Amino acid sequence: MEKRSESSTFTWRVLAEKAKGSRELFGYHALMTTDLSMGLHEVIGVDDDRDVVEKCHEVMKSYVKVRPVRHWVPRRVRAHIYLCILGYFLRQLLKLKMDRGGVEMSVREALMRLRRIKSVTIASGDVVLAKRLTTLDPCQERLLELCGVVPT
Repeated sequence: MEKRSESSTFTWRVLAEKAKGSRELFGYHALMTTDLSMGLHEVIGVDDDRDVVEKCHEVMKSYVKVRPVRHWVPRRVRAHIYLCILGYFLRQLLKLKMDRGGVEMSVREALMRLRRIKSVTIASGDVVLAKRLTTLDPCQERLLELCGVVPT
């Protein structure tokens, strides 16, 4: 799509050659902004940033099990924001380690694979009798290695 005018009306047209094949896979995606000084790539960049933040929030809800809570006390609001930022940081750190380590998969897929790892501790009172870890597949081993985690 491209902007056709500077007026307040929304005018668009599909760039057929660029959209060829995409429609069947992805449908249409319209990005709109009120900041007309932004260029096309800036608008797309802002949308990509928003998408990353939404994915981080999804990670926090899905894997870390943080649930929305109505916070009114300032310290709780700060704590909630801190957890969201921490989730974002951890997601981006995993992505960076995967990129540098040559692992070509999404962070979501990596987290789903890591989620399958289970640890069992058998104890009698305060005495630990045995600790066992599920058998790791090569991908899980590589992800743990990239994160500096030694399975025990």
